Amino acid sequence: MEWNLLDVVLRVVFVFSSAFLITIITVFAIRLARIDIKDFSQRIGVKFMSIALAGNLSFIFVVFLFMNFVERKSFLSLGFHFSWFQFSSSLLLFFFTLSLSLLFVLIRYKGKANFHLSLTAFKRSKTEYPSLLLSFFVLFIAALQEEIMFRGYLAFAFHEYSMMTAMILSATIFTVWHFMSNKVSLFQTIDWFICGIVLFFVYWESHSIWLVVILHYSRNVSNVLIWNIANNYSFLTFETPPKASDKTIYTMTWALLTGFFLLIIY
Repeated sequence: MEWNLLDVVLRVVFVFSSAFLITIITVFAIRLARIDIKDFSQRIGVKFMSIALAGNLSFIFVVFLFMNFVERKSFLSLGFHFSWFQFSSSLLLFFFTLSLSLLFVLIRYKGKANFHLSLTAFKRSKTEYPSLLLSFFVLFIAALQEEIMFRGYLAFAFHEYSMMTAMILSATIFTVWHFMSNKVSLFQTIDWFICGIVLFFVYWESHSIWLVVILHYSRNVSNVLIWNIANNYSFLTFETPPKASDKTIYTMTWALLTGFFLLIIY
């Protein structure tokens, strides 16, 4: 058993080492383009999105090759099956996440002149629509890539061992991975870790990549449309940015309600 576990660990290390190399190349390309990767306002440009998309697709291709030629298993076995039940569940979770984000902000800042409603996301000139569509497409591919690696492959590799061990490992790697491309703070670290736990739990219970991809994507979209992390395309314009602690409280609330929802339907 110990040798089998060691073999699993070595395979996981190989996959993530390959992914780390792709990340280094992607970051280098972004720097050559003179883009500050940790400045979200610069991460909505077509140049950045194109480089990020190439990097994300490379991640997926690495896992595809590894599953087919090393694990000798179909790439689709990571949970690409589809059912109308999962599709409807995904839509519910998507709109639930966006609604909860908006409701939290409205309640938290009720009576305070901290934000105002803005429809700038839809008041764009036609020349900006391609950039807007590309942005949300890349957000989806980023969610797909991360779910294939941090949930799909890790759950596959550790399926014979402890779920708790795999979940903590997945959430930890998911959190540390974000250190390379984001500004790091205590509350943001907690936020990533909680999301990693929830997403792994959802995947383990449903074994559906699409369900966790849509759930992950809903978080990405709510960050842009509600929390205005890119200072663009948001429904809300904040006079002062929301506190990091508020975002973490929201994430904890989201995590508890999402977990409760999954326990009911599965």
